Amino acid sequence: MGAAIGSQRFKQSYLDTKVKEWIHNVEELAKIAVTEPQVAFSVFIQRMQSRWLFVIRTVEGISELMQPLEDVIRRKFIPALLGREVNDLERELFSLPARYGGLGIGNPRVQSARQYTNSEELTTPLVALIQGQKHTFDAKKIGKAQKKIRKSQMLQATIDFEKSLAAIKEKAPRELKIAIEQACVKGASSWVTARPLHTHPWTVLHKSQFRDAIYLRYGWEPKLLPEKCGCGAPFNVAHAMQCMVGGFRGLMHNEVQYVFYDAFKEAGFKDVRWEPDLQALEGETFKYKSVNKTDEARSDVSVFGFYSRLR
Repeated sequence: MGAAIGSQRFKQSYLDTKVKEWIHNVEELAKIAVTEPQVAFSVFIQRMQSRWLFVIRTVEGISELMQPLEDVIRRKFIPALLGREVNDLERELFSLPARYGGLGIGNPRVQSARQYTNSEELTTPLVALIQGQKHTFDAKKIGKAQKKIRKSQMLQATIDFEKSLAAIKEKAPRELKIAIEQACVKGASSWVTARPLHTHPWTVLHKSQFRDAIYLRYGWEPKLLPEKCGCGAPFNVAHAMQCMVGGFRGLMHNEVQYVFYDAFKEAGFKDVRWEPDLQALEGETFKYKSVNKTDEARSDVSVFGFYSRLR
């Protein structure tokens, strides 16, 4: 009895220490998120969450202990990341994976029970071996059993996520509901989960770019929008998407251009040129009226030897 009480006290002390450590780490990351939100977000999603996920998978009944950590995530980290407070519905949405319209910022209190149950199920075949004191076992059989369990868990997780998403959409205002549906389209969330790498400059977003992207993702109006566009019309998000005087359309074109240019460089092509001049026209005719016939006409990117040798 005394040993059990001592073990319980040690467990409680260990968990209290770890939760305090995680809270401190999240608070420090929140300070970074003020100026470098994309970096802070990537660290949280791809590194920091795994620290407490391991513990909640292996220790039973610690949901209540994780509440202070969730409070810090909700009240300090997310506001620092987005530059705004979030309501209960938005917090619930953000806890979903990116492919379900969320941000993957899990709620450790909610995750606790589910993660422990999953871990317990997955280790059942190994526990049976240990309890049976078997010195030999069929590794393939154990692997197949675990694969079957993992597949069942993934199916159940999909069902749970879809139920949560449906409940959120039912309570969401019309604008947010439309934004969620757009965010759930295949490929629409690839930028959310992409790791920012300076070797691929287009993956790195400064604070305004990152927050504006999040705001557009959820149908919020970005901060500090100009009153008028360069074309003279009143400026808003819808106009930015449609204006023919540069703006968003120009950025979309340039982003594709950057990707092709960098990809050719990485592929090893030696002669890759940015917007080279085209040959001057001398009476040539073209099928389409939209062709650029000016003397200053340029190609987007030229790559020596891409289509055929020495061309």
